[in-house]
Amino acid sequence: MTIKPENITRLYLSYLDLSPELSNTFTDSTHQIITNNLRLSFPDWVGFFYKYPDYSLGFIIVTKNGIEQLHIKGPSVSRKMKIVDFSIFLPNKIDTISEYIDCLFEGITLSLAKYKIDEAALCSIKEKCKKELGII
Repeated sequence: MTIKPENITRLYLSYLDLSPELSNTFTDSTHQIITNNLRLSFPDWVGFFYKYPDYSLGFIIVTKNGIEQLHIKGPSVSRKMKIVDFSIFLPNKIDTISEYIDCLFEGITLSLAKYKIDEAALCSIKEKCKKELGII
């Protein structure tokens, strides 16, 4: 299956803080770098496009009290809007930006596993993000 760039809608990250006293403190410094690097590889995710041709892919990064370990929900699919979303619930305790990137990419990797997206490629994207952020 050949994916043409004009058929690719988009990939996005959004953020949701469900507990007023918790917030994702790493969003501002990481969002653009992570999004840009994921979007560069998005056209190569043939397994996703085989299942959802011409769909957008979203990752909703959620902070919520009581989450002790990474938790993934989804996919949530809107056929009308042609969007596939995964919610990645982050653990409450993330101390460093490096730990945040590791956790986020673990969630992305788990979300995309059913579409046979190459784990090594996602690891490479993660390392590129860390390098751009100056943490490796």
